[in-house]
Amino acid sequence: MGNFIESITLPEILSFLLFLSSFWLLKILIKGEKENFIRGIIVFLFLLLGILYLNQSEAKKITLSGVTSHLFPKKEQAYNYTIEKGQSNRMGEYTRYVFKDPKPKLNFKMDDSHRYFHMVNPSSLNKVLKELGLPELASGTKELASITGSRNDIFIYRWDDYPPGILIIERGTCIDKSQVNRYHCLSVLTLIERF
Repeated sequence: MGNFIESITLPEILSFLLFLSSFWLLKILIKGEKENFIRGIIVFLFLLLGILYLNQSEAKKITLSGVTSHLFPKKEQAYNYTIEKGQSNRMGEYTRYVFKDPKPKLNFKMDDSHRYFHMVNPSSLNKVLKELGLPELASGTKELASITGSRNDIFIYRWDDYPPGILIIERGTCIDKSQVNRYHCLSVLTLIERF
């Protein structure tokens, strides 16, 4: 339930409020409440214009959790991780960040098939990238298994257009013992250098 509430976008909230206001306006018309008619029209038009604006801007991707975290930022915790640098025939030169508990929380949205989790909004990952001194992502991505169809790519996310190189993250499931709550977390972040 918590993940559902966190994934609600601002246009979805305004659409629900517009739906409610249309019933309120209909009630005003049926009962003939002339003193509330202007208020009802103003609220209805305000919500309608808000939806139209949000759907034509980048703000349509902003989720409820994004708004609340911006208005009420949580105390940032220091990430506990180790850095591994190396080179392999398959990947070339890479830098791997392996996170330890408590691992950074990531936000994902389940797709319509209920098989994969996609990162629609990269804001939760951008916090980690900023802490690591890496550039932020402009967009989210789908779970790699949903693209390749391979079971080996479950929990893997890949950005080939990341400026410093290829960015790959591995999602895990963590438990917050203080709240007895399970959440998606970042286990490993790998940056493969581009030649």
